[in-house]
Amino acid sequence: MKKILKCIFTILTVFILCITNVNLSHASIKQDQKYATKKYESLVKKGSGHYKIVDINGDKVKDLLWIDTSTEYYKVYTYRNKKLKCMKKIMYARGGDIYYNTKTHKIVMVRGQFGGSETYAYTAQKTSLKCTKKYSIEYDRSSGKNNTIYRINNKKVSKSTYEKSLNSQIKGSKTVSGNKAL
Repeated sequence: MKKILKCIFTILTVFILCITNVNLSHASIKQDQKYATKKYESLVKKGSGHYKIVDINGDKVKDLLWIDTSTEYYKVYTYRNKKLKCMKKIMYARGGDIYYNTKTHKIVMVRGQFGGSETYAYTAQKTSLKCTKKYSIEYDRSSGKNNTIYRINNKKVSKSTYEKSLNSQIKGSKTVSGNKAL
């Protein structure tokens, strides 16, 4: 009988410790979200443009996607160890947008240029973005004709291949410019 009671007591103790640990973890995540949002909002007040605060990397703490028109940069921040961490910062040149999908953890950044455009597809990881594809359109006017060259990862492709691949990257995505403005 003592062995059974000791076994039940041990199981209950382990169970209570597990539940307490989960609740502390959940409280910590909620607190991190609150601090992260405050930090992001104070950061974007220093600039202008459009932004969205969402959990893009799936760690349950929200991240900042920002089209900073005062510096002409796309910026992506995450919050780690009570500090902001810049995951990516690229100049957007002649405009474009940021597409994001919180379910697939994807970010697509479109940059307009004088002679075409570049589009980068990223997968969000905990503290960084991994570039998975680079799309580019170039307008070749050297021969007197308006030839358009489509590339994926610097390899020439047809227009239909380019469009099909790019559309698959942004399928189900939302845009940052259609959201909060400063």
